Amino acid sequence: MHALLDTLCTKTEYRGCTFYDSWVLNTGPLFDGPSELLFRFGIPACERPLFVHFGGGAYLALLANSGSAAAKTPCRAALINAEDLYFIDKNSSLTGIEARAQVYNPGEIFPEEWRNSDCVFIRTWKQMDLNMAWVRALAQELDPAAAVHLIGGNDDGIRNIKTRLSKLAPVREEHIGCHSRWLSIRAGDFAGKIDPAPEYAGIFGGGAHDRGTALLLEFAGDLRDKSVCDLGSGSGVIAEFAAVSGAHRVLAADNQYLAIAHSKRALAHYPQIEHRAGFIGDDIDERFEVLLTNPPFHLEGRTRLLLGALWLKGAKRLLARRGEIRLVANEFLDYRTFAADCGLSCETIAHDKGFRIYLMK
Repeated sequence: MHALLDTLCTKTEYRGCTFYDSWVLNTGPLFDGPSELLFRFGIPACERPLFVHFGGGAYLALLANSGSAAAKTPCRAALINAEDLYFIDKNSSLTGIEARAQVYNPGEIFPEEWRNSDCVFIRTWKQMDLNMAWVRALAQELDPAAAVHLIGGNDDGIRNIKTRLSKLAPVREEHIGCHSRWLSIRAGDFAGKIDPAPEYAGIFGGGAHDRGTALLLEFAGDLRDKSVCDLGSGSGVIAEFAAVSGAHRVLAADNQYLAIAHSKRALAHYPQIEHRAGFIGDDIDERFEVLLTNPPFHLEGRTRLLLGALWLKGAKRLLARRGEIRLVANEFLDYRTFAADCGLSCETIAHDKGFRIYLMK
């Protein structure tokens, strides 16, 4: 369990705090302007903070060193990605602060124990709809006086968030950092003012085929009576294709809880599809005859070319004997080298519109 995450976990000392993080996964403040803002200016006085999208819990080290009342109560965190819990548990053990992390997706039933949160910190996304969905949920569910802090990078659209929210109610710009900003609002000021988010907000694929996925499905091969894993399933279009094509067993696996929640609802009428959140199959103890994947090469909008190597390492351990991987990638990504490093044979079976389809065994 978590063999892959163990190789990525590093112990870090930063601004007087010691915590576990991973520069590859961007779970801590290193190489990340918005998280660095939080470390530079600290957590404002509060008693019941809630942290959203801050990944691996490096903020627990901040709380431990703050001397604030918040350090003496269990810390609440929203689980966004499957790997978050791994790092939160590691940092909870290191700092001695109890962390209560749970999954919540905007539009679902709001966790009861979060309702008394007096201060919420959101690490914003590139997807405007997802940011607005979170503000909408918090405005509806929290005490009107609760403070909501939105911390994000300029390239994540934090200035656009300020413009959008400022049209509805007052927004304060607390701090400006390296290509990043810290905004604060009062939850009650936005109650009833934000429309519900689109169904697929923040989910790769959006329920439709992008060009790469469409090409992969064209060259997916014969899936009849096969066991298939859609690794990095997003909205589940590849998993659905496998089910329709006759696969007897399909696993849709994604690290994002929001994606898994949506695919479960959208594909509930396919009994052969199972949906599971996990980090590149790190906690999946099963082998598949075919693995279909359109892997990411960036995290939070930042290019992470090493993800390709990690992806294949995780994918290989999910392959049954004589199984195969069919993978689509942008043509500039060097998956031949990644495959060789993992001991996989690799051939290009299609090349079109800037994408390549690789067959690996």
